[in-house]
Amino acid sequence: MATTPSFTQMSQRIPPIDYTSRDFESISQDMVRTIPFFAPEWTDHNISDFGIVLQRLTAFVADVLHFYIDRAANEAFLPTAITRRSVINLLQLINYELRSAVPASVDIQFTLQSALPGDFLIPAGTQLQTTADATEVPVFFETAEDLIILAGLIVGAVSAVEGLSSSEDVGISTGFERQRFDLLDSPIIDGTIQVFIDEGAGDQLWAEVDTFINSDPDSKVFTSEKNEVGQVTIFFGDNAQGKIPDSGAPIRADFRTGGGENGNVPANTIIALNSTLTFDGAPVTPAVTNPLAANGGEDEQSIDSAKVEGPESLLALNRAVTLEDYRILSEGFPGIAKALATVGGPTVEDGFACCCTINLSIAPVGGGQPSTLLKASLLEYLDARKMAGTCVIIQDPVYTKVDQIGTVTVAPNFDTESVTACILDAITAYFGQDSDYMGFGKSVYQSDMIALVDQCPGVDHVDYTEITCQPAPVNELGAAGCTAEDFIIGRDSKEEEWTIIFTSASTFTVRGTVSGLQVNTGTTGVAYVSDGEEITFTVTCTSAPAIGDRIVFDTCQKFANVPMEPNQIPEEGVTNLTFVGGATPQAECS
Repeated sequence: MATTPSFTQMSQRIPPIDYTSRDFESISQDMVRTIPFFAPEWTDHNISDFGIVLQRLTAFVADVLHFYIDRAANEAFLPTAITRRSVINLLQLINYELRSAVPASVDIQFTLQSALPGDFLIPAGTQLQTTADATEVPVFFETAEDLIILAGLIVGAVSAVEGLSSSEDVGISTGFERQRFDLLDSPIIDGTIQVFIDEGAGDQLWAEVDTFINSDPDSKVFTSEKNEVGQVTIFFGDNAQGKIPDSGAPIRADFRTGGGENGNVPANTIIALNSTLTFDGAPVTPAVTNPLAANGGEDEQSIDSAKVEGPESLLALNRAVTLEDYRILSEGFPGIAKALATVGGPTVEDGFACCCTINLSIAPVGGGQPSTLLKASLLEYLDARKMAGTCVIIQDPVYTKVDQIGTVTVAPNFDTESVTACILDAITAYFGQDSDYMGFGKSVYQSDMIALVDQCPGVDHVDYTEITCQPAPVNELGAAGCTAEDFIIGRDSKEEEWTIIFTSASTFTVRGTVSGLQVNTGTTGVAYVSDGEEITFTVTCTSAPAIGDRIVFDTCQKFANVPMEPNQIPEEGVTNLTFVGGATPQAECS
């Protein structure tokens, strides 16, 4: 007589549960493996068996459940969350809010056709735009403050911000507690919402606050919140914390829309004036332009960026004490990509004695030099967070171009065009503003550049003949109409500073900090070669310099690491790579 094994005996032989089996195939295999221990008479485990069909359906449901369990668990932690809503909710726990799109700023120059007999007012909010020829889609700007061109003058400059002013009738108050109203327009620029409510005495401005906690029953305040798709909702109080708008009161919101990297337009592209300007009732149409490129505009903050900057904000805790605090607060400020803080000595600023000075170098999003408005806004932001007696001096970045010349040998049977595209894209990304390799004082190492090329599939080897900094001449004293150009870096080039000193309107001497005073005298318009052939250049002048005027520039070694000073940021200069080898193109059959 056959003996049926007891449950205890049977359970001891059942394979242990594998908790790593979380996908359909693993779950299905584990289930099939246990069939002989529960139903030994079930021997047909083919997919055509109806029992296996039911078993596989069960495995499918288990796979789906595991997916949602994992997703729910992942969304509860910042490093693993992948939805914007989850990241917003998690960062709200540490009082960090993701930035929406940031508008670009730029300095605008207005030029009158002729001087006027009185002061000419260009009011804040004057609308400007780029032309379709300059940018594919017109980009709109508005002046940030009033500009007055004094009588007898024809030129004035003022800051402008990308975006457009808008107004929206939000709704009618019901008189209930904690009313909420959605703003239909988007994208709304952070910090620009103004709410006006007419409770019988005309429109009155209500103030925006971060929270109702410090509000009393008579406080005319509101809060706002932006969801994951950028829609803004405004909230009102409950007559305990924050006043309830009177029943039937109309509510209106004024705000600015815009923002994004599309506002970082090139120089001399904002040339159209949309607003009508008058002087003594007569229309006046000044010429407008932006001598420098607009910058500081950035798209809404990505969740990857928020995952880094959110926890990092806890280091500064909304106050600036250490140099790292200044860097964190500055890089978290809208429109700023890179920042570096260094300590200076005691100074006197605007008649105020500073116990210490913080030299803050900043680079705006989009590159170029920060606008006057961006620097003023950052100073105002830091003034409320710095220690008493500390002065902050904002310095413009110094961009140093790095040239690369060499030969890349492509392995056989690899398409040369694909290898070329891979290398050029990698170099561009390396020097990109978001690159971890780029920043103030970050040197460029030849080993990194060689590894960058070697990592592209199909590269046999690379022979660099030049990795060096591109001289950037600066008119240190006078010489306004002169510059040095057509530089050729010699084999014996060194890391040193060169000074060109004019001895007449057409001649000059040259001194290097390492090479010393050069024997040869240079002549404008003629190529000059240093005594040791470290550097070759040509000085050209559109106007005669004065005796003693100076031009200064730096050089590096021809093929070596390229060092950077604390206020310098490397950027891609001349990339001249010759590609040899690769696959031979197939002949076409005719």
